[in-house]
Amino acid sequence: MNEKSNEIFNVCDIIKKVSDLPRYLQFINNICLIEFIKQSFKEAQKYDSFFLKNEDGKVKELWGVVGRNPDASTYAYRINQACDS
Repeated sequence: MNEKSNEIFNVCDIIKKVSDLPRYLQFINNICLIEFIKQSFKEAQKYDSFFLKNEDGKVKELWGVVGRNPDASTYAYRINQACDS
């Protein structure tokens, strides 16, 4: 039985240009940290760098970006798995 979800998402909640990301996010392009994030979050494996919010040692918000040095017009994709933990 296929039931459709009644949940509606605003696309801006899951896809944003880098220039539109909140300023509190920290940009991560260090190879060691990238590998740690990729191992920690299954959805993160397809991205090359990240923006994250870290509180009390826990990832509260995580966005993935294709490319190691994105410019302002590059799109970032929210990694929901990180937000659910």
